[in-house]
Amino acid sequence: MSYFKKLIQFRNYPFLLFVLFLLLLNSESKADKETLYVSPQEINFGTVTVGIEKKTKILITNMKNEPVEIQEIRVSNANNFWIDDNKGDNPCGNNKILSFKEKCSIEVYFLPFEDKKYKSELKIYTSDGKKTKIKIYGRGVQTENPEIQLTFTNGDKNSYDYGYVFVGDSASEMFTIRNNGKGLLVFNREIRVSDDEHFEVDVNGGTNPCGSKLPILNPKESCTFKVYFKPEKEKTYKTELKLNSNDKENEEIKIKLYGKGTLVPVPKIELIKARENFVDTQVGKTSNLMVQINNKGNGVLEVVNMYLSNEDNFWIDVNSGTRPCKTLSPSIDPGEFCTIYIKFKPEKNKTYKTSLYIESNDTKHKKVKISVKGKGKNNISEASTSETFSNSSSGCNFGTPSVPVYLLLLLIFGIRTFLKRTK
Repeated sequence: MSYFKKLIQFRNYPFLLFVLFLLLLNSESKADKETLYVSPQEINFGTVTVGIEKKTKILITNMKNEPVEIQEIRVSNANNFWIDDNKGDNPCGNNKILSFKEKCSIEVYFLPFEDKKYKSELKIYTSDGKKTKIKIYGRGVQTENPEIQLTFTNGDKNSYDYGYVFVGDSASEMFTIRNNGKGLLVFNREIRVSDDEHFEVDVNGGTNPCGSKLPILNPKESCTFKVYFKPEKEKTYKTELKLNSNDKENEEIKIKLYGKGTLVPVPKIELIKARENFVDTQVGKTSNLMVQINNKGNGVLEVVNMYLSNEDNFWIDVNSGTRPCKTLSPSIDPGEFCTIYIKFKPEKNKTYKTSLYIESNDTKHKKVKISVKGKGKNNISEASTSETFSNSSSGCNFGTPSVPVYLLLLLIFGIRTFLKRTK
């Protein structure tokens, strides 16, 4: 005799009614949980190329035997996943009310920025207080590599000096980020400085602002940001600018930043050469090398004199360059500069050397010098001795005739023949 028959035989009806009640309660709770049915119940975008957007669609069905309002749809990890609930034949957006068995759709997007796995969760909140969840997965694949380049003015590759800045005032420097690679350049940490109390990163500064401390740059794209220096005391300040990206060859860039707070005007001289030395120069011809004189201080720089150690084959031209000094003793305002040319004219096929000396009111660098050299050679084309930053002057370029001479002669002969026949 089966267990069920025994239960009936012993007339255990209260127990049977209790079991039946539990079964009914369980079925009602299951139906209550299934307010919405989502298809698919899990999204896996698979592998997607970094920087490429991929989308899919999900359908939502009301399984409750009464109208239900979709009050909110939310997705986690919104940097790489997002939704559009206002597209399709019957979108779920704008507080959509679904009748029993009615369907609506949502578009789900995935955009990877790095070569790694991603995950998210989609949550749908309804008017009956229930929440429906589905898992979302995807993997980014880096097929091309980015190449980061950071440039800034008047500094070397690893450091920048703001010079002297008045206490309570500020000075800024513009930095340019460029992606020279073929892949998407993504920053995985914010552009930052170690001393953010006296140095400040402004991503909305410069000629082409990045707009974010986590910029994303397409191949050959660039953006700019500024870093401000704000001294509070009369002392030297130091910090480190850091940039972290998905460039595997250069994952972190570090630039040392310096600056001095001062209460009195202090000039500071800095010399920059257009290039290290002269190009090889035709004997008897002249080549140029531009030198820029900067005032990195906050007081007026008074240049007392400038001269060369070898003036037989070199001389100073104060009326050339991007902003000519116009004199051997210029006055340069704080943050400004002027330019000179060192001219070189070799007499023989050999190497020549000289040093430029500049004396000024910079108390820490009363006399500064830079050394240059040039080589005289025979049989060098004039193009090779031209200065990259030389002043361009207007003029005519006659060049080579674009029409061959024999064609011109044939044309003249034809015209003469035509005129003879018409007489």
